[in-house]
Parts: sequence; structure tokens; C-alpha cells
Amino acid sequence: DVVTLVNGEDLLRFVDDAQLRVRGLATSFYVGPHRDSVSAWDEMLGNVRTILDGWLEVQNRWNHIAPLFGAQAFDEQLPEEGARFEEVTVEWRAVQALVRRHCKVSELTRHTNLAAQLANMSRKLEGVARGVMEYLDVKRAGFPRFYFLGNLEMVEMMVGSHDPAAVEAFLPKCFPGVRKVGCVRALPSRAANGGSATAESMSEAYSEAMSRSAVLPRSTPPPPGGLPGLAAFLPGYGLAVGGDAATRRVWGGPRIESLISNESEVLPLRTVVELQDSRTGKKADVEVWMSELERQMRGSLKEMLRFALEATSLQPFSAWLLAWPAQCLLACTSINWCRDIHDIYQAGAPFSTPLRRLEELHRSQIHTVVDLLLGGTLSPVQRGIMENMILTKVYHNEVTARLRERRLDNDSDFEWLKVLRFYLEGPECIAHCGYTSYPYGYEYLGNSPRLVITPLTERAFSSMMAAVHLHYGGAPEGPAGTGKTETVKELAKCLGKQCVVFNTTEQLESGHLTRLLMGIISTGAWACFDEFNRMDMEVLSVVAKQIMVIQTALAAGQRYTVFEGRTMYVNSSLAMFVTMNPMYEHRSVLPSNLKARRAWGEGLGLRSLFRPVAMMVPDYTMIAEVSLYAAGFQSAQMLATKLVSCLKIAADRLSAQQHYDFQMRTLKSVLLIAAQL
Repeated sequence: DVVTLVNGEDLLRFVDDAQLRVRGLATSFYVGPHRDSVSAWDEMLGNVRTILDGWLEVQNRWNHIAPLFGAQAFDEQLPEEGARFEEVTVEWRAVQALVRRHCKVSELTRHTNLAAQLANMSRKLEGVARGVMEYLDVKRAGFPRFYFLGNLEMVEMMVGSHDPAAVEAFLPKCFPGVRKVGCVRALPSRAANGGSATAESMSEAYSEAMSRSAVLPRSTPPPPGGLPGLAAFLPGYGLAVGGDAATRRVWGGPRIESLISNESEVLPLRTVVELQDSRTGKKADVEVWMSELERQMRGSLKEMLRFALEATSLQPFSAWLLAWPAQCLLACTSINWCRDIHDIYQAGAPFSTPLRRLEELHRSQIHTVVDLLLGGTLSPVQRGIMENMILTKVYHNEVTARLRERRLDNDSDFEWLKVLRFYLEGPECIAHCGYTSYPYGYEYLGNSPRLVITPLTERAFSSMMAAVHLHYGGAPEGPAGTGKTETVKELAKCLGKQCVVFNTTEQLESGHLTRLLMGIISTGAWACFDEFNRMDMEVLSVVAKQIMVIQTALAAGQRYTVFEGRTMYVNSSLAMFVTMNPMYEHRSVLPSNLKARRAWGEGLGLRSLFRPVAMMVPDYTMIAEVSLYAAGFQSAQMLATKLVSCLKIAADRLSAQQHYDFQMRTLKSVLLIAAQL
């Protein structure tokens, strides 16, 4: 048995304190008769300190690696490292058995070769750890989203990589909108046990499995069955009943048939994801079935969006709202609105009357959503859908009214082009803003709260979309409470993209950011470095150089680039953003390779890598009014005016305190509490 030294830090402090006292005696004027004894004690304490350091180092490394080789997956994948680890384990137990006979710390020096033996074991464990890291790099290369997990998280996940329940704890870092997966056990094969599998018995097994699986909530009406191909999204689709013995499954393990969001919304997958080969019974590697899960997520969301778009003309609006996932509903609403505006201008003048009718239609639909909200029969998931739908419809109605009031002659006017628009072009959904376009990402993001779109948000969207189109990044800059980070995240939600936010601090290491940037390059996700200039100067300079390499590869249209000595695939859909607040104290000055340079041949500058976006204070009253209206308050305008006035008076008349904050964060907190009333 392996024991653990639990009070190692206390022992080290005790030894250090004893060494200081002994060395203090060595400098005493009266040490002469005792000099040899003091020197012996100093040498012994130094040896004890060396042994304790080696002991704790071996103990920590062994404890980190031991869980890996207790799992069958690692023993099969890393046989050499497993053999070396077993050799070190035998030595480690022998050393512990030897030391256990002499429990006093002062007697550790009796074992003359103990320090060298511990150093040798530490080197062996370091080699084993290096092999494990190389193995994890191979896994990350197979599924690049693993770059967003730390090494310890990867180790913990790999131990239970064949069990979806064990992997669920790490899903949010790989799939931000997914909290867990819905599993159904595959139908058992009685032929493997010498029996025969009848259709009735397999149907019973299927019914039992579906009763345990995560399916659509009972409060959510099932999608209509009349649409072509829609039956494919019913829970359990693809579980064949019957079949010959050659095609029957030999394992009754779980299969993933749905994704469950952070808000408990369920997205059924078009095809279930197998965790084991149906013929051989061999378990699939985690990077294989996670890659398949990503592919099925995108494919299922894409087809669900198409079916939901077809259903808008076949279902009543109130029933349509309750039958589809929130992300599909919001995307379909934007597509239909843009199509209506385009059809109005294509039909020719006059435009005022059709635009007014479109406004009335939006108001009618908003009233329908509000009635559903006030009905009190909605589940929390459905209530979130209604609130986000109101935010979207109110914004569409405001833009429609603006187009009518300004009497635009065609839909090529910049007043309309500057809006973020969505069109279905063939089988793909394409977003347009200004003269730029961007394909919809089909990343399942659940039903997270959406942002109120203000004129400031519109301008920020237009600037950042232009930057992404030119393969640059966006740099929202402004004081706290202006929504810099939230605007980047909202744009990613609108485009169906994964957005990874890095909260940069002074303690952030360059190696950690290098690993994260590798994931951004390979996955094509969006990265947002929050408070970019808060990092240390050394780390800031390294990261700036790495960003320049990525941006250069994007601008040149390279499919592969050399990043930190590795040849990596460049996903052209990636984008990077940095937010900065120059008003905060203790901010680092931007390094020279990020500052704007005008001299010829001196390299790229900050304005060459990131397009600056000035973020001013938004319209708090408008945000509060729309948010309260989305929460079901009928007198939202009056309440919003009073709430913003109250916060303004508090900010003006109360004494200046460090913990006082009456800006956007406080307003948002009050609105969230009001929505729960």
C-alpha cells in the first residue's frame, strides 16, 4: 500500500525554521567550542530538507499519474509508460517500507542513498508524465476542442472516456451551450447469449430504454409529424426493431441521442452517436465519438432550422413557438423578417403601407407572446424562449419603423444594409452586415439570455463584422459597463458561433494561452480576450506575436501554418477580439509589436491586427424598457424611466465608495430579479 505524507509543507517550514536557528548559532561569538556540533546539525538539516523536497516531488507526481494507469484505456494506449510507472511504484513502496521503520524525520539521514533514489524516481516519473502529455496532445489533435481543457481536466476525463456521464463535467468547455447528453441504451442482442431476439422483446427493451432517457419535457408539445423528414427528430429515431443476427448489436452500452442545454432544453440528434462499434464491440476512442457528436450537433441543428422555417406557414404562431428549439426560432424569425423586407422593396412603391402592415404584424405577434408569458402555464425553458422572442421582435419592429420613417427607396440603402441580416441561400443560412457576409455556424448554444440591441450595438456589430470579413480582429474599447464583452458574445450567438472568453489576469501564463490559441486555430471558434492589457508585459508580448502569426495566415488564405513549432490546420472561420479599459489602474502598456507603427518594414501594429470599436455608455432607459417588456411588465416604459432615474440619483448623491456601482451591472441585476417576480 502507498501512503501519503499529508503534513509536508508543515515539515518543510519546521526544518527551515530549525536551519535558521542553527545558522544563527553559527554566527554567534561564543560558538567556538560547539562549532563542529553546529556544523553537523546544519548539514543534517540540509540533508533532511533535500530528502523531504524529493519525497514530496515524487509523491505529487505519483499521485497525479496513478489514476491514469488504473484505467484500462491508458494501459492499452501507453504500455511503455505503464511498465515504467509500475517499476517506479515498486521502488516507491520499497522506500516507504524502509522509511516506515524509522518514523522520526531526524533519522531520515540514516538512509545514505535515499536522496539519490528519490531523485532517480522523480526523473522516471517525469519521463512518464512527458509520455502522457504527448498522448494527450494526440487526443487534442484528434478533437481540437480538447485544447480548451487543462491537462488535469484531460487526465480526469480520459479515465472515464467511455462513459458519457463521466465526460459530462467537461462538456461545457467543449460545447458551451451543452450541460449534458441524453443517452439511450442500445438494444441487447439475445443472439449473443444463445437466444433469439423477437420484435416484441426488442420493442419492450426500447420502451424501457426510452423511459430512462432524457427526452423532450412533457410541457413541450412534440413537433408536428406532417413535415417531411421531421420524424427523424423524434426520440429514439434510428433504433431499428428486428433485423438479422449479423446486424444486431453485441453490446448494450449507452448511445447519445440528444443534447441538453444549460437551460434544460433538449436538441434531438438526427442520428444517434455510437460509443461502441456495433459489430466488433470495440469501444470508440473519446476523440472519435466526440467528433461525431460535434458533426451530428451541426447537422441536426441545420436540418431542424430548415424544418422550423417550413413550419412557419403550417403552424399557428403560438404553437410554432412551443414546438422548436429557441435557437431555431430566433434564426427563423430573423430570416422571415429579412425576407419580408426584401419582398416589400422588390414589389415596388409605395413602401409605406406594406411596412406599416409589417409593423402591425410584429405588434400582434408580440402581444401573442406576452399573453403566453402572462398565462402562467409555461415551463422555465419556454418562458426563456418567450423573453428572447420579445427582444428580437421589438428590435425588428424598431428597424421596420425606422425604414418607413426615413422613406427609403430600395433595400440597397445603407440604413438597411448596416443591420445584421439573415438569408437562406440554398441550403445554407448566411448573415450579411454592410457589404460583408458570414455563414451561420450551427453551434448549439441553448436558450441563454440575449442582449437588447441598441444603436450602439448595431454600430459595433457593423464594425466587427467588417473586421472579421477582412480577417482581422475587433477591439472594443471603453469604460466599464458599456457591454464590450457582452457585445462580442451576442454577435457570436447571432451567428451561431462558439465564443471562448479568456479572463486575462496578471497571473496568466503564456503556455496556457498558447494551448488555448491552438484550439482557436483548429476549431474555428471565436476568442475574446477580456481586459487584454491587464496581462503582464512579458506575456502580452508573447501573445501579441502569436496573434500576428494567426492573423497573417488568415490574411494569406493559408490552410496550414506553423504555430509554436507545430504545423496546424487553420480554420478560416476563426476570429479574435480584445477588450480594453484604459480607465482602470494597473494596466500594462501595450508592447511595441502591438502599437501602431508607421515606419516602413517595422511590422504590423495594433490597428493592423484589430479594428478599434469605441464603446460609449448605452441607452440604459431603452435597455430597461425592452427587458421589462420581455419579462411581461405592461407599464415597462414608466418603470424603466423610474429605475434609471433612481440609479442616476444614487450615483450623483451618494458618497464615492469603492463598492458602489450604479452602472450596467447593477441595472442588469435589478432587471433579472424583476423578471423572476
